[in-house]
Amino acid sequence: MRFAFLCLMMTLGVLMASAMAVGKTSHDPSGTWKWKTQDFAGATINCCLRLKLDGETLTGSYDDDNVDADIENGKFDGEKFSSEVSVSYQGIPLVVCFDGSAVDDGVSGMITIGAAGQSADADWSAKRATEPEDVVGEWELKIVTSNGETLTPTVTLEKKAGKLADTYHSQFSGELSVADLKLKQNKLSWTFSGDYNGRSYTLKFTGIPRGSAIFGEIEYDLTDPAKKTADGAD
Repeated sequence: MRFAFLCLMMTLGVLMASAMAVGKTSHDPSGTWKWKTQDFAGATINCCLRLKLDGETLTGSYDDDNVDADIENGKFDGEKFSSEVSVSYQGIPLVVCFDGSAVDDGVSGMITIGAAGQSADADWSAKRATEPEDVVGEWELKIVTSNGETLTPTVTLEKKAGKLADTYHSQFSGELSVADLKLKQNKLSWTFSGDYNGRSYTLKFTGIPRGSAIFGEIEYDLTDPAKKTADGAD
């Protein structure tokens, strides 16, 4: 289960929330990273490294226009990560080692290519390219209201028929289906409506998934039933 911490502040009937990770670092390399490079013949290659962090161990896969392989010996020390893949080029076995550090939506480091007892190094940089698989799972939120009340809803994201779908569950509102769920240009957003203590509300969430955390903002628009009745009176 992944976590986010949300602090809410009441302002003119709208609850604003900023989100940050609990117990996670912005160096978490989990996610999808893409970049372009050139092969030995000078041709451009589109590369993709998919990583998943479990403690200090990294798993995942690497693929480009020519190969597809699982990573091996993945490690993370809290700031830097390393992994390697075994591939071949024109029948020659190669071991490609990735060493780098992830900061927000970018990775920088070094790639080492080894073959037949020799190796060559090159600088390496990549950009985060969030895919549905990167955000699938259960997210636990901690929401602290302006009066000190703590709410702990959960959001479960699933991939159905090639698209993202999710469900929001809280101890007050029960289970609610989410509308307008989108993942576009590394940003995740959704909205849903419900009732709390006789007041209807609409929630809008917009955030940037980064590894095991989502950084973003939540807005709650609360309707005051007394005001609505007064406004609707003849």
